[in-house]
Amino acid sequence: MAKRPVLAALLASPRPQGHSASLLAAFLKPLRSSWDIRFFHLSALTIKPCLGCNRCIQTKTFRCFRRDAFPKLLAAWDQADALVLSAPVYFYGFPAQAKAVIDRCHPLFHDSHWTKHIRRPGYFLANCDAAARSEFKVITSEARAFMNTIAFEYAGDLLVPGMSNRDAKVRLARACLRAQSLGRTLGRKGMTE
Repeated sequence: MAKRPVLAALLASPRPQGHSASLLAAFLKPLRSSWDIRFFHLSALTIKPCLGCNRCIQTKTFRCFRRDAFPKLLAAWDQADALVLSAPVYFYGFPAQAKAVIDRCHPLFHDSHWTKHIRRPGYFLANCDAAARSEFKVITSEARAFMNTIAFEYAGDLLVPGMSNRDAKVRLARACLRAQSLGRTLGRKGMTE
């Protein structure tokens, strides 16, 4: 029996059952039977913030001395054949819990393991209350940089504005169908590799 490809699925919302979770669940639906999905709700993990001490770089370990759940994420990213990240927009960027995870990736810029790692597909799902698509400019830039740092190539996204409008339920239902389609796209890639 062939080994199933591994997908690292990151929920970057503090709400375990909010819009971001719905989009992620829809993305994962067509992959459940054929992929080994490693799910992480970032807000449920203890991730201490970066102190900017640079001890990780000075010691050339490229690992933080702080003890928390971050090494579990590193191991999952290293083993994954693909990644999906789902997040709400908080003040143009990521929620604090996700930002802490991203900040902890600082030493990976200097770690040859990650800079020379094979690039795998990464997908980004985001939603926000505002109606303007321009609200996604900062968070998509951060998502691209984050994925690049952990050796994923930004392969596609789904950006859903207007989630505070009266038609939010309809918007979410339509967006979930598009997320499912994006998941199927990844599924087809995984089957051909």
